[in-house]
Amino acid sequence: FTLRRWFPRSLPLFFIYLITSGAIVVFLINRVGTDVMPNSNSGDFQLRIQAPAGDRLEKTEELYNNVIADINNLLPEGAVSITSGFVGPQSPNSPINPIFLFTSSSDQAVLEVSINQDIYSGSMDEIREKLRGIVAHKYPEASINFEPMELTEKIMGQGAMTPIEIKVGARQLKQAAGFANQIKAHLSKVDFLRDIRIAEQIDYPVLNIDIDRDLAGQFDLGVDDISRNLVAATSSTRFTNKNMWIDPRSGLPFQTQVEIPYADMLTESQLRSMPVKKGSSHPVLEDVANIRHSTAPAQVNRKGPNRYVTLIANIHNKDLGSASAAVKEAIEQAGEPPRGVTVWTEGTMNLLDETMSSLMSGLAVALIAIFLMMAAYYQSFKVPIVILSVAPAVFAGSLLLLFITGSTLNLQSYMGIIMAIGVSVSNTILLVDQGEFYRKKLLLKPSNSARLASAARLRPILMTAAAMFAGMLPMAIGIGEGSEQSAPLGRAVIGGLIGSSITILLLIPHFYSSVMSRSTVRSVSLDPDDQNSEYYLKIKK
Repeated sequence: FTLRRWFPRSLPLFFIYLITSGAIVVFLINRVGTDVMPNSNSGDFQLRIQAPAGDRLEKTEELYNNVIADINNLLPEGAVSITSGFVGPQSPNSPINPIFLFTSSSDQAVLEVSINQDIYSGSMDEIREKLRGIVAHKYPEASINFEPMELTEKIMGQGAMTPIEIKVGARQLKQAAGFANQIKAHLSKVDFLRDIRIAEQIDYPVLNIDIDRDLAGQFDLGVDDISRNLVAATSSTRFTNKNMWIDPRSGLPFQTQVEIPYADMLTESQLRSMPVKKGSSHPVLEDVANIRHSTAPAQVNRKGPNRYVTLIANIHNKDLGSASAAVKEAIEQAGEPPRGVTVWTEGTMNLLDETMSSLMSGLAVALIAIFLMMAAYYQSFKVPIVILSVAPAVFAGSLLLLFITGSTLNLQSYMGIIMAIGVSVSNTILLVDQGEFYRKKLLLKPSNSARLASAARLRPILMTAAAMFAGMLPMAIGIGEGSEQSAPLGRAVIGGLIGSSITILLLIPHFYSSVMSRSTVRSVSLDPDDQNSEYYLKIKK
């Protein structure tokens, strides 16, 4: 009765459906938010501790231990199951690959923490936010930033330290750092960005040693003589004079080097009083050189002929798509870069743009392929239009449920939308194919064919949708460890099926009746042997 009453208004109903579905999609697409992958609430996190510039290793280690104590105080007793960290730069004697663990100076440390989620199962984002506040209050000169911990995050980040990574390049490092600070000022106004800083140490405290060649010549010393003594005092001869000794018994090579014991060279005064002439206690370094305090970059990155600095930031309680838009806006607000300065982004931001673009293109190609196959099968362009008219309902239903449940549009939810489209198109084909059977074989009117097809295919469509709904419900609820990673997929499928099932049973019959109202029952095939085709009848006449 309901279908029969609305058949005369099928065309206006079709436009109302398209406008409503389109409005829901447009309204929610920016409010749902986009991510590459759903946020994980795993009990592991990694943070980088940046002590005040130039701090010695023991001071950085003390800060590192204090941060561990703060984490233990922040969580219930026994919640921290294990901590692992590294303080200071990598020793040349240790087989550590800087690709996986990189620290450029003695004032940096990397800490990894694993939390027992049987004791504490709360939000990791809240723990990170509280830890930021503690560090800012207790150690105002220090800073921290959280880095990808899981292997998936590291791979998606493509080596980036944080989800937001902006690089500013120029021939002069100070010029690049100056424009990076302008962008940083605008990023600081975004309330959901955290840990905003330039990753490289630009103003690292150093001692400049300017050798007076005239004074050195009076003592019969050259610059090389003084430099060799400085290298032995500040690091090791292994960096300037590689010397390998081979054990005559085992044949194993050993690297030999010369350096002043660390305990004998701890202060600036000890360096100033260091003898620089072989076999003599005079002259000392201060006699032949001017020593002054200065600053220099602790790390210099290059890309081609340019040097660059990296501006990093983390995201708090916001999707990556919104953060990416805010970052691009901040770059625009910083103004036109000076001549010779270039700005580009790297890491997860770029991956998100590429992923969303590829998914949209792939979905469009899939819909076009379905349309062409259905057109070839039914020998009509009208029938595929009716079948694919269910797609807007799938999009609207999926986005609506994702918005209600607080999920984002990501790889998982996109896969759910594609799955929902596949099932919905299959259900629509059940209805339309039955309608075509009644229209062509029984020679019924399209409105009667649609009404009878709806009654005949009601149970199969509901059974298919119900089976898919029941299968996806546990995933959508998020039962089990790590379920937050796959929950958006189930929610997108369920939302799409609800929207499409209502559309298929209540609206598709109207669309079919309206579109096929002037269609002939004769086949449009050009096969001369097809006796049911109009082409065959023309030839026969």
